[in-house]
Amino acid sequence: MLAEPQHRWVVDRPALLRRCREALLMSQAELAAALYLRGGGRTVRLWEAGDRGVPGPAWVALRFMLRERGEPGLAAAIDHQITVREAT
Repeated sequence: MLAEPQHRWVVDRPALLRRCREALLMSQAELAAALYLRGGGRTVRLWEAGDRGVPGPAWVALRFMLRERGEPGLAAAIDHQITVREAT
């Protein structure tokens, strides 16, 4: 039996996260600072390596940042991943 994720939405999509970060023209440390992560760039590295799932609130913040940056395609990809996760 699989354990429930710690967060309601945990979308494990390292490649999508990396594409989003690059579209925002941010380093891992800069993204961590923008998301107010305690672990700093290390947390983003773990997400991008697929060693940890990205929690839903981080995806929501990224979606907002991408829309503000004029990247609606990537924002829509995040919407799709959140919707897929909620359906399971």
